[in-house]
Amino acid sequence: MTSDYIQVFILSLLKIPKRLQNVAVNYLMMLMLDIDRHSMTAASDLSGLSVSQFSRFLGEHRDLAISSLDKLSVSAARAASRNLHPLCPKSRWKIAVVIDATIHSRSSIHVENSQRFNHGQGFKIGHQWTNILLVINGRDIPLPPISFFTKKECKRRNIPYRTAIERVQERLESLHLSKYVGQHFPDEVVVLMDGGYDSKKIENCILTKGWDFIVSLKSSRSVRSSMTKDKSWRSVSDMFWSTRKQSPWKTVRYKRDGKRQRKGIRARKLTGHLKGIKGREIALVCSEKSKGEGRRFLGCSRADVCASMVLQLYKIRWRVEIFHRDVKGLFGLEDVAGKNFDAVEAHVHWVYSVYILMSMLELEGGLTAKRNSVSKVLQSNPSRNLGRKIQSLQGQFGGREKIRDLVAAVVRGEKAA
Repeated sequence: MTSDYIQVFILSLLKIPKRLQNVAVNYLMMLMLDIDRHSMTAASDLSGLSVSQFSRFLGEHRDLAISSLDKLSVSAARAASRNLHPLCPKSRWKIAVVIDATIHSRSSIHVENSQRFNHGQGFKIGHQWTNILLVINGRDIPLPPISFFTKKECKRRNIPYRTAIERVQERLESLHLSKYVGQHFPDEVVVLMDGGYDSKKIENCILTKGWDFIVSLKSSRSVRSSMTKDKSWRSVSDMFWSTRKQSPWKTVRYKRDGKRQRKGIRARKLTGHLKGIKGREIALVCSEKSKGEGRRFLGCSRADVCASMVLQLYKIRWRVEIFHRDVKGLFGLEDVAGKNFDAVEAHVHWVYSVYILMSMLELEGGLTAKRNSVSKVLQSNPSRNLGRKIQSLQGQFGGREKIRDLVAAVVRGEKAA
């Protein structure tokens, strides 16, 4: 594998205008490198192009980044969904749609479209991205993320303000999975969400499309059990507390390699209804690790699914957390420092594009091993930084002789000093 092969590989999968190919390919190759900071300066050092070219590329071509990510998502999903397999043994579902948000931390509230978010571990300043991850046959495919706009930014853009829940609902309503996986049955799709998206608007939207959901319920979410005479609405935590005899604890066992293995988790299951979800009996599951530690309440839109399968499927939601770790730690999601939000949005979409490109590269190992292999190829190129070095030597005393010696060293195959 050579640097030329990587460039051809990128251009074969993306439809980039010819005048932007040089800048775009060098920016994507920079994101693939194992470096401390994935910035426009690093892209300039790699390619020899000026920083202003990459700044203009991000700020003026946001739509190109969005369309490129969508094209890559379609290609990766079509390749992964040729023969759909169940998400877990004896499961009716073959396609998982995982929804979760991550915060792109920024240093100041005065950056365009930045806001203070309470993201579980205190307040953070930055941008929020709600990610939709398709899990098909063990492959993780990110779709274009949902950006959150503040009221001030909506007023500047002259668009109506939408909450994060409303924006997720709008995206689900417009999401046509046949574009990504071809012909499929709606009941083969399950949506996995944490407690932040426990909303009747989203849940009703999912059921309207014929899909199913497994969601982590808030402890205060109102439910009604079908297994008791009391038909009043109560919080899910109170419901499980008052029905200890009707649904005793059971040890969870998963089937792995044909054998049932015991897990350090126990669970209880009830059937009932969620307030705001009419005409649908659901499964309510309470799980905990031991003696109340790690207690979680789950709701599944299919009442006939056993508790162990609900927990096994909900475990797939953790893949989006691994995705967040990879795009932040490996490909520099938070490294962009632009004030213009269009540039930030373009950078995020290019990072997700690199995530898909790296997963499609036919190399051994996981993403970290692939990134190390690509970094060795790109950083061992003897002409790396040549253009930038020539520019820096032009204004020096005796620069012409220094440039001649530098080019002669590269021709001989020596690394440029």
